Amino acid sequence: MGTFLNKRPGTWMGSRGKDKNMYSFAKTGRPPIRADESKEFVGMSFRVSPKLKNLLLEISKGYDISMTELLLMMALREAGVESLDDLD
Repeated sequence: MGTFLNKRPGTWMGSRGKDKNMYSFAKTGRPPIRADESKEFVGMSFRVSPKLKNLLLEISKGYDISMTELLLMMALREAGVESLDDLD
């Protein structure tokens, strides 16, 4: 197992003694597959830390919107568009 180092935030000493960025991780599982856009809705699930989930819930509660609406709003803002229709 790796040991956390205090010399540089965001790094840890791996089992072979090399510095690694603790915010990057090996991709596990199946690679992502693009969604079929002919369907009205598709399912999506992913694991996040409990702190992130609780933060997203608190933010969505503050706006009185669902977490799905919050994620949509954040994604549209990041893409610089106002609607999913603008992505075509």
